[in-house]
Amino acid sequence: MFLAASKSLALAPPQRFICSFPYCSPNYNKAWKLDAHLCKHTGERLFVCDQEGCAKAFVSDYHLSRHALFTPEKSPLYS
Repeated sequence: MFLAASKSLALAPPQRFICSFPYCSPNYNKAWKLDAHLCKHTGERLFVCDQEGCAKAFVSDYHLSRHALFTPEKSPLYS
């Protein structure tokens, strides 16, 4: 026998992270996404490739690690 729930569970609305720059309205469900977006305004690129002769920099460690997969020292594409 199944019993119907008499009380519904109230879920809190998900937290939103909103860009604070004037005339910019994006909002995100994760803080890291807002951090990456803010780099568009500031031009910051905190994750720099350390390979000799490479001057590329990225907004996230994920993008840097993807870039590192294709450097001549690590990529099978260059062998």
